[in-house]
Amino acid sequence: MAHYIADRIKLNPVGIMVIRNPLLGFLALLAIAPQAQAERLGIPLPLPQGVQTCELQGWAYSNGLVEVVLRQSPDKDSKALGIVPVDDPSKTASHGNMLYPAEITIVQYDGGWLKVSALRDLENAEAERAVPPTPGWIAANSIRFNIQSGNGYAAPDTASAVLIDMKGEWATEVGEIEQVHACQANWVLVDYRQTLTRDAQGALVPVAEEKQTRKQAWFRNTCGDLFTTCDRQLDP
Repeated sequence: MAHYIADRIKLNPVGIMVIRNPLLGFLALLAIAPQAQAERLGIPLPLPQGVQTCELQGWAYSNGLVEVVLRQSPDKDSKALGIVPVDDPSKTASHGNMLYPAEITIVQYDGGWLKVSALRDLENAEAERAVPPTPGWIAANSIRFNIQSGNGYAAPDTASAVLIDMKGEWATEVGEIEQVHACQANWVLVDYRQTLTRDAQGALVPVAEEKQTRKQAWFRNTCGDLFTTCDRQLDP
């Protein structure tokens, strides 16, 4: 099929590809490597298959609509072990400071779920909250972290295509994670949106909302510390 398609794709005298038949054009697009397809069309990148070992730390995240439930197995219908505490601005008046979200250590990924090996709520001092017993599983989008890198890749491999290049900026310093999809080793697959940029004087300024784009990529050099930076690998 690939040879049949290639034989019918012609180049005009100035080198622009012309596809005479719309159906053949669609088939030719499908013949493009999957990573290139994803970059051109915004097609979601493939998720890891099977159980993956992960090295990930972060903090509990909720969009305010759902609780972060720790479950016994990677299944929404499995036994609930408890609720993982998230940030709680409503407690500011009584505690003096907003309560920080619980810290999470992740060791595995399996089909949209992350295995939690440890939870702690130590940053809230005397207001420390109880956390569910571990191990357990949370939905992949129930965690957030900083990304100390500006390079997002098509696969968890620095030899793969670079889909996001922040030109020396760290991703979460100039933007935000919109969704966490998966992890593999020390890599994470996320949807990312850049919300800040540098002006002519080098100051950070907002990117107009209509110019913001949501992109998906694999990043490494994550940091699960809310208050400082972490050791990191140099980007190639």
